[in-house]
Order: sequence, then structure tokens, then C-alpha cells
Amino acid sequence: MRYQNLEFPSARASRALCFCALALSGLSLGCGEPEPPPVVVRPPRPRPKPPETAARPANHPSSYKLALASLAMGRPQEGRCGPYALTTDSSDSRLLFACEKIGATLDAVYSERFGVTPIGTPAEGIVLFGELATYRHYVEEDGRLAAGYAGFASDIDGLVVLHAGSGRKSAITTLAHELTHLVHRRALGTNLPPWLAEGLADAIGYSATEEGIGPLRGVVGIEALAERLRGALDRGWARPLEELVGLPRSGFDHGARSFDYEQSALLVRYLLLDRELAPRFKGYLQAIARGERYGPERLRAALGLSWNDLERGFSGWLRS
Repeated sequence: MRYQNLEFPSARASRALCFCALALSGLSLGCGEPEPPPVVVRPPRPRPKPPETAARPANHPSSYKLALASLAMGRPQEGRCGPYALTTDSSDSRLLFACEKIGATLDAVYSERFGVTPIGTPAEGIVLFGELATYRHYVEEDGRLAAGYAGFASDIDGLVVLHAGSGRKSAITTLAHELTHLVHRRALGTNLPPWLAEGLADAIGYSATEEGIGPLRGVVGIEALAERLRGALDRGWARPLEELVGLPRSGFDHGARSFDYEQSALLVRYLLLDRELAPRFKGYLQAIARGERYGPERLRAALGLSWNDLERGFSGWLRS
């Protein structure tokens, strides 16, 4: 068989034809010329997650609640207690001076006393009624507040509300106690068990005076609470500590005869003043601040004691 008039392409032309054909077909086979190195696309590195924390930023005062307070007071004064905005109709200059001292130093005392530093800065407000009757009128107008107490804190509303109708000393103690509840939000979160929330607040409140927040010294400032609890222990009326530290808010301080507040205040003070237990207790508070969920058994394990040993140690301290 003969082939006539056929011309074969040169080597260079063959490579060009090969390249074009393969490019059109989407293939990537060598045709004599080296391929460029592939481009490696690396996925972005995941950003590290921020550390878990139970703390929450402060809430600003409810404008509605402040309007109610202003209506009840008539002509309130506006001022400051450290970083906290103050609305008041009180003219007690010594009480207002104490309010300034407590508000200005509370975060630092909280951090030193409990080993946990609050995040951010306070943004809440204080409503201080000079008279009990005006306070009760405000409570009735709101319809949801606690008229029977000397004061209360609402971290949702960003407010501490109290009255000075029972005297300056009572107002100072109440102010420091309730402000501590607001600081809990920025340090330990909003899910503290009631005994711990109240006991820590008492560890600040009962040490407050006109000169500011003083140190903890035994049962100084809570002598009446200690005497009442000793009597309850003698009669078998107080709860076992294991039961107290497991109470939900709905079961705390309920019933005709309750010593939950006294036990909470004195138990926290005992844990803070005992040389061996204080660092363990503060370490557990730090774990809660990091986001660890509270549990009675976790507390007991952190303290390194059985419930019976804790009961005996607490009772011995209280009676001494």
C-alpha cells in the first residue's frame, strides 16, 4: 500500500498540537513541557475560643423603675456613689458619704476577699429613699417588689433600691449587701445557689460602716446572728449543712422557723477565716467564675472534708 502526498508534522508542532488538544479536553498530561507546581490552598487556622466565664456585664438602670422612684420622691437629687448613679431624697450627709466610700471600693474589696475579680465596670444605679413610707409607696406602685425588706437588688433592672427609715447603720449594711449582689453578676454569674449568694453578700454587708468596708474579724458585726444560730443548733432546729448548700431559691428561708440566712452568713465567714479552708474555698469560687457548674459535692470535694467534718468544724468555730 502506498502513501502519497502526506506530510508529517515536526516535533515542535506535535508538542503544540498536543498541548492545545489537552487544554481543550481539560486533561493535564505532559507533552514535553513541564507543568507549573500546583497552588496549595491552606485552610485558615481556627481562632482560639475565648475562655469560658460565668461573669456577665452590668445592666444599666431601668428607666421605667427610675421614673417610678422619681414620682414617689417628688424632687429627687441625682448624684454618684463611686461608679454607681444615685437617685435619692435623703439629706443625711453621713449616709451619702458612706455610700460614696462603699461604691468606690466595693470591686477591690470583693476581689481581695473572695479571690475573684469582677469583669468590666459597674453601670447600675442606686435608689435611696429617705423614709420608709415613700419606699413602700414605690413598692406598691411597682406591684412586684418586696415591701417587707429594707432593700433589694435587681441585676436585670440594674438597680439597688433601699430606704433609710430604720436608721443610718441599717441602711449602710443593706446598701453594701445589696450592691454585692450586683457585683456577683460581673464576677460569679447569675446562677449562684441562695446560701452562697446571701452568705457572700453578708460577708461584705455586715463589715460595712460609715468609714467604708472593714475587714472580717470573727463574728464581729453579726453577734446577734451567731447567738441565734447557737440556740437553734442546741435545739436541733437548724438544717444540716449538706441540706443547706443544696437548697434551690424556692426552698431557701421558707417556713415559720428558718435559720437559713444565719447559717449562710456564718458558714461563708467560717470558710473565709479558717486558714486551711480559705484558699480551698476561694479556689472553688474561682472555678465557678471560670464557668464550672455549682454542685454541693463539688464544693465538698474542693474543701477536702466530709460533711460530718465540715459540720463539726463549723459548729466548733461558732461555739468558740
